[in-house]
Amino acid sequence: NVKAIDALGEDLLDDFSTLNSSIGMAVGPAGYGKSEAVKHFVIQHDQAAYVLYLEGFTVQMLVKTIAKELTGNCAATYEKNLNIIKDATCLSRKLVVIDEADRMPIRYLEAVRGLNEYCGLPLLLIGEEGLIAKMDSQPRLKSRIRKPQISFHPLNVTDVATYYKQAVGLDISEDLGACTILLKYAKRDFRNLVNDAQHIV
Repeated sequence: NVKAIDALGEDLLDDFSTLNSSIGMAVGPAGYGKSEAVKHFVIQHDQAAYVLYLEGFTVQMLVKTIAKELTGNCAATYEKNLNIIKDATCLSRKLVVIDEADRMPIRYLEAVRGLNEYCGLPLLLIGEEGLIAKMDSQPRLKSRIRKPQISFHPLNVTDVATYYKQAVGLDISEDLGACTILLKYAKRDFRNLVNDAQHIV
């Protein structure tokens, strides 16, 4: 999952890749590690910004948040924030990751599509499966989706062993029984796996 996010994000940031279809999507059930994967990507790439969509956002607030996260600056009006974003993307390719995008109304998705087109700003939308239906319902949105569309998969025993080795410092790769038990207790959920590992430590 992490490698797939990294590959898609780097493709969207590539100055030589097309902006014709420059909205990436990654979907999956809650607890599969989507947010952690994209935050990891943003930390590694200065040209990328992370925005968490919150209930109660207006379109103006969303654009203001994007401007702030992307450049460190924002303004009071929609138009000024739009210009801040456009000026930033004229200098170099940028990427905005919007988490919880499945909770955005379709008109908000249309608004960020406009931002994508007007500013030449690639987007990476992260959410649960409902995001697919929303994007599919609008031809102007669907046609801009960059392939491949990422579907997050549940954890497996290899993920458990890798996480414990890299994050905890315990090599349990040879103990399939322990990995299976930890996977069962975590219910194949990344957040549960992390919480269980913290308790064990």
